[in-house]
Amino acid sequence: MNHAIIFQLLAQGGCLGLFVFLGLGYGTPGWLAAIPLLLPLPGLLMRRRYTFAWTSMLVIFYLGWLASEVAAPQNLSWSVYAALGSALACFIGCLMYVRVTRKT
Repeated sequence: MNHAIIFQLLAQGGCLGLFVFLGLGYGTPGWLAAIPLLLPLPGLLMRRRYTFAWTSMLVIFYLGWLASEVAAPQNLSWSVYAALGSALACFIGCLMYVRVTRKT
């Protein structure tokens, strides 16, 4: 299987997983915070490199937010940890897709 396809699927799955797990973990505020994740979906599905690049910058916000939530001493549901994993998968998938598909 081509590396670009693997990273594309990782980024798409991570973005969708982040959207779902934010809603499950935080309820209505989580769904509202996840709305910006819907903006890059058409570009991710059409495999536009530019969209993968700026989506990685968008996901940095969610990575910072979720990492600080996990670092704080409190009881968290499993969906918050799943959202952090999804954000990390989306970030890595986006970066690696841009790197693998660059023109040499």
